[in-house]
Amino acid sequence: MNKSMSFPTAKPVADNQFGSVVDSRKRRIPKLLTRNNRAYFQTNVWWKKNAIKIPMQATNIEQARREMVDFESKLNQRWKYEGGEWIKPEDVGKATLETGIPAGPRSARDIPTDFEQFVTRWKDSKTGDITEATMKNYETDLKVWIAEFKALGLTEIGGIDAGLTLGVIAGWKKQNAEFLKEIEERSLSDMDWRRLNGRKVVSRLRMKRRLMVLGMVLDHARDMGVIQALPFDSRMTRKWFSKEKEPKQERKRISDQQMKALIETARNMEALNGRPSFGPVLADLWSLMMVSGLRSSEARALRWRQIDFENGQIRLEKEKYAKEKARYIGFIGKDNDLERLLKRMHRDAQSRGENGPEDFVFRGRGDNKPISDLRDLMKKVAEKVGMKDFFFDPRRKSLRQSPNLGHHDFRRYFGSVLDENGMPRIYCAKTMRHSDNGQTFDASYAKSNDELAKQFAKRVKFPVKVG
Repeated sequence: MNKSMSFPTAKPVADNQFGSVVDSRKRRIPKLLTRNNRAYFQTNVWWKKNAIKIPMQATNIEQARREMVDFESKLNQRWKYEGGEWIKPEDVGKATLETGIPAGPRSARDIPTDFEQFVTRWKDSKTGDITEATMKNYETDLKVWIAEFKALGLTEIGGIDAGLTLGVIAGWKKQNAEFLKEIEERSLSDMDWRRLNGRKVVSRLRMKRRLMVLGMVLDHARDMGVIQALPFDSRMTRKWFSKEKEPKQERKRISDQQMKALIETARNMEALNGRPSFGPVLADLWSLMMVSGLRSSEARALRWRQIDFENGQIRLEKEKYAKEKARYIGFIGKDNDLERLLKRMHRDAQSRGENGPEDFVFRGRGDNKPISDLRDLMKKVAEKVGMKDFFFDPRRKSLRQSPNLGHHDFRRYFGSVLDENGMPRIYCAKTMRHSDNGQTFDASYAKSNDELAKQFAKRVKFPVKVG
């Protein structure tokens, strides 16, 4: 070997040690290693479980790149590198995998072609390479594929093709659509219906994972010579799971009349099973979010020591994103709405002896514990005021947020009030504590209303008169 040649590495490499070769821009070249000034091609091969290193004759990086292409071409044609020389496919003969499974084109007849049996053989070959927990998930997904293919009368692995696989995925999507329609017609939550029927929606992520596991098995079958080529590729799968483009929609906003009805109804909710009603607590929570813009998690974590009546502000310690230091929001409202609400709530807490600095503003059951999100109670209140159509509004199904009425709708109401009162949107964003300069506010909170735009346009006054 010519000792004058040298392959650059990212860091110094000791004698007899392998190092990754880098190009002129110090970027690692995949699969290319060097040891004692000689280049090696490292790759996975069909006849071994672990990667092997094949010595090369190249004296520089360009020659090494060309030699790597030649090596990969040979491996794809089922050549084998053993004992320092390349063996042609027809001479491979009785080469054997380290797992004990006969390998090579001539041994394909010794490998089961039944899909279920081949899956068992595949799992055995992966023992030690895949963790037990991951393999358990793979087994669950593969059982689904075995059942689906059996239902279609398919048992041979060679019969799996792109059309058949796509048909199975289309069946899952159809079942999802029927399931969601049934939930909506019965006015049940997904969780309620799941408890009754033991059914659940197959998510896009789960479908993709099932397809990934099937692809792993089929890829192994190709390497074993059981099938000639994979029935589908990544371009097909991306197309199968591409999202349909839907028209842009605006999230429905709670009207002023609905807001009043919700708060009044919640405040007058009767106790159930002899236990105190959390209706008044829910009414105060909504009222606070409506006039302060607090997130539900921030409001429910609020303690009385965070309320600063003297300086007219609320000290936030728990926000949506963890901050290095606390932030403050001032009392908002021309008529001191937020201050009046907090003082009234403080008087009520004082009468119950629950106004200590560490006491939660919204106390749950138990020894000074915060309330839960009260979603079940919120649903009952919404239905009682005739907002069932809003609760299951189909217009909102294409949006990222839940189609159900949620606490965040009260924060959204607060944002729309700021917008309608003419506050510049960059200040609306700061008031709502968004980290950007109004992009989130424009996308999710601002009201796209042509009539509102006309109203602001009429307020414009030009200093120079014309006409």
